[in-house]
Amino acid sequence: MLAAQTATSITLRQGEGRTETILRANIASVTSTGKSMMPEGFEERIAQQEMADLIAFLQSARPATPSGEPPLDIGTEPGLIEP
Repeated sequence: MLAAQTATSITLRQGEGRTETILRANIASVTSTGKSMMPEGFEERIAQQEMADLIAFLQSARPATPSGEPPLDIGTEPGLIEP
């Protein structure tokens, strides 16, 4: 799963929280699989209120910023490979 990206690198999140950073110069192309991390048909098996509760929980798990604004995604995560 794509975890972060900059103009020069892409960081992938793998199982068990592991990450791998790859230089864009070493990547021929990037495409989406179009697949979700959720189990197939999950949205059909969960009640509407349960889905609302799940979304609220996931949103509450985001780290807060002092101003309440979402953090800027400008590729400044530690560990990214830069030239």
